[in-house]
Amino acid sequence: MFFKSNLHHIRDVALIAAGVSMAILAIVLLILVLALYPRVSRAITNADQAAASAVVVAGNLETVTNDMVAVTTVIRTGADRVAQAADRIGDATGKVGETVGDLRERAADFDVQLSDLSGQMERFREQADRVDALLAQFGR
Repeated sequence: MFFKSNLHHIRDVALIAAGVSMAILAIVLLILVLALYPRVSRAITNADQAAASAVVVAGNLETVTNDMVAVTTVIRTGADRVAQAADRIGDATGKVGETVGDLRERAADFDVQLSDLSGQMERFREQADRVDALLAQFGR
């Protein structure tokens, strides 16, 4: 019985020691929670603000992306118009080139005609000189 009562006593002391240890641990945890609560609260607030800022930034990025798409569309339209104008200029340049070629051909034809006319004038002078010579022979 003595041994049994000592075991009950040791068991009671162990239970009391465990209870005291649990109480001390609870107090330490409570102190830690109370000490860390402002920091955790600030961290949560900062995280909320960061999330709100991220949402705003995402909205701004979406707006910028939409604006970039619109600008790209305008640039493509402008590029298409420039390409059409370049085609028209190319067509006009081709027509001008054809006209210049025609003018060169006409100038060459005119040069040939001018040479023929010059030859005819030379023959006319020769004939006029003969007529003058004949008139001089018949006594003018």
